[in-house]
Amino acid sequence: MSERSRSTMLDTASEEELLILQDRCDAQLKTLQLERLQIAQSLQCQHDRKQASGDKTVLDFLSPRTHYPVFRRLCSYLDIAEIIALTRTCKKFSGLYQQLLKTQWKVDRSLLRFVNSPAKFRSQLGQHGALVSGSFVVQFFERVYWEDSDLDIFVKGGAGAEAFGKYLIETEDYELHAGKEQDEYDDDGPTAPDLLKVETYLRSNNPLNSNVNKIQLIHTTNTPAQAILRGFYTTAVVNIISWNKAISIFPLPSFIHHKTYLLKAINDRFTGQLTKYSNRGWRTQPVLWPEEATSSHPIQATRRVGDKFSWTITFNTSDVQKPDVPDTVLDHLCFSINQQRPQSYKEVAYYSIRASLFISIVLKYEYTYIAEVDSPFDFFVSFVAPRIQVLSRVELLKLGFEDTGQHHDEQLWMLQGKFVIPPSWTFYDDQIATWYRTWQQQSRASDLEELSWKIK
Repeated sequence: MSERSRSTMLDTASEEELLILQDRCDAQLKTLQLERLQIAQSLQCQHDRKQASGDKTVLDFLSPRTHYPVFRRLCSYLDIAEIIALTRTCKKFSGLYQQLLKTQWKVDRSLLRFVNSPAKFRSQLGQHGALVSGSFVVQFFERVYWEDSDLDIFVKGGAGAEAFGKYLIETEDYELHAGKEQDEYDDDGPTAPDLLKVETYLRSNNPLNSNVNKIQLIHTTNTPAQAILRGFYTTAVVNIISWNKAISIFPLPSFIHHKTYLLKAINDRFTGQLTKYSNRGWRTQPVLWPEEATSSHPIQATRRVGDKFSWTITFNTSDVQKPDVPDTVLDHLCFSINQQRPQSYKEVAYYSIRASLFISIVLKYEYTYIAEVDSPFDFFVSFVAPRIQVLSRVELLKLGFEDTGQHHDEQLWMLQGKFVIPPSWTFYDDQIATWYRTWQQQSRASDLEELSWKIK
């Protein structure tokens, strides 16, 4: 028999074995699906029989319509992983998470610990572009209460920060206790260079006891989200509450697996914070193990706030004053996650988050990008920047800046503040969301084309 004939027979045998293996896998999958369906149907039949006979079942006690106090009490003991698991057991529980959002994650109830009027407080967040982060947001997502925690508010330094401090004093009866330099911030939050200063406000809960409410007003150099993304020491704390929503950047490890990854090199400053979260139930791991690095894990090379890896909870805003800044600004802050390898045997690996400031004379608000020059994977670098450069020139030419060509494209943003913006000036922030969808579609098409070439 020739070598060619033998090779053909081996290829044929290999294909047949693959087909047999595939058939076996399909059969096993169908068997598992059938068993799951039979279990769900059995539970439902048992429920129907007991309901017909007047007997109560577990399903009855978990009904918010007929046994709401019992339903609320039982569900308060379930964490988010258990709630998700319960939604997958039968059709009756499929909408459980949506029902619990209204009762188990009520931001105004959590804020009442620190402010008298949560609606006014959230209006201030929106008006000044401020964000809440730190341990308060961890407690909100985890639905727990820590006695020794405070409320951390991040706001861009300047008039907005001063106005927020005035509001805390005049409306919420707080007193300014102290102002710290940026490198003295000792809670769960970022450090220099993204912080200007930290102000501590205190308010006594009751003259008869020593309980005191503590709010830290953190003045940031640029947009507050940039300071939150770049400055935290561990992934479990990278969460945000704005005027109308809460966003967890790493929800899968933080609240499903109760695991947190390092975002800074371990030093004496962070060891105490890591120990604190270990005592609260989080396991600290330097970086992902190889088998954990999947396409569904939130630790990816490039991310944006509020993307598919995030956990977002929207709030009722009927009593909250809507700000001028659109939601698309926060939702399109991009960042990258990079693994830093240890430099010696005394160190361990950790991740660093990059989020550089992206500004333009034709963008009213500040954004962040992943800070990789000419990266095709960054929305702002590869897609927004070329369009913004052209549009900036158009607006300048409308004002008679005929020598715009002498400026390098990347230097046009430096003209900000050097001339008066006329009423005819056009900003393009309202296009960011549309451009992002277009960029995603083009990226998917490019990936499919590359895959087709590999198959060929």
